[in-house]
Amino acid sequence: MNRKIPYIILGILAVALVSCSKQKPQAKPVPRKAQDTAPKEVLEEFDSPDLGLWQLTGPVSGASYYAYETKDTTALVHAGDDCDFDSLTFNREGLVTSMVNGIVEKGKKLVYSDLRFEYTPEGEFRSGREAAEGGKGLVVKLSRTGGGYLQVLQVLGPDKELSADQSYYRLIEWANGILAADNFETPGGNTRTKYHYNPEGLPDQVIARTEDMGGDIVATDTYTYQAFDKYGNWTQRRAVSVVEDTESEPDGTNRKTTKKTVYRLEKRYIYYYPPRTDGDAKPDTPPRR
Repeated sequence: MNRKIPYIILGILAVALVSCSKQKPQAKPVPRKAQDTAPKEVLEEFDSPDLGLWQLTGPVSGASYYAYETKDTTALVHAGDDCDFDSLTFNREGLVTSMVNGIVEKGKKLVYSDLRFEYTPEGEFRSGREAAEGGKGLVVKLSRTGGGYLQVLQVLGPDKELSADQSYYRLIEWANGILAADNFETPGGNTRTKYHYNPEGLPDQVIARTEDMGGDIVATDTYTYQAFDKYGNWTQRRAVSVVEDTESEPDGTNRKTTKKTVYRLEKRYIYYYPPRTDGDAKPDTPPRR
């Protein structure tokens, strides 16, 4: 039987998560083309490195992502179908305030991780916590590059080590303001994910290699984009994932590789803050997730 990639790593393969800064990225992807039917209006200029891991633009208050496994590249999905999900929320300055992931099974959500972040009035990271059941005692830390991009995200056990089932160490690499690679270390193994982009600045291929005592798994995802919103953020895409699972003894002998192809339909629901108004200094209402 093939081994399964841990869910928290699968979430990384499908979508990226967070980074935090008030500064603008040093470089931006080529703007995507919104749907021709999108209303013509003046859109607020807004960008934040926090949005870069999901390739988002605009004053995003929150975004939810759902990945449905399908039988081929044309199959449709229905309300209530089982799927994986991730969601992010942001404050008005574009700083991430929560990261949630889990599954939907028989119409019910099962949350695996629910990270919450707090900041000082100046936008500096103050504290983080794991709000999901079973997360009590975990230590949440993050640090950034000089340009404001998230570089390290840690979720550690009470001893501040990779000692809990949910603990991990994540190192993120950027190239000219664009997500290049994501390194993910857990007590059970390590995953390195590399991102390749099309001319429009969207990931067209993502390759993730997971290594543990039982061997390694290489997943190569290729994406086709189908729908965008008025900000040019994609809202639906298809994924073809080729997974090569190599099992072996701890000493590297008796290696056996199996290969399979998985198809997914992926959807995003993106919510935006209303336009800013002069003199509006009231705290923003947290977006719904």
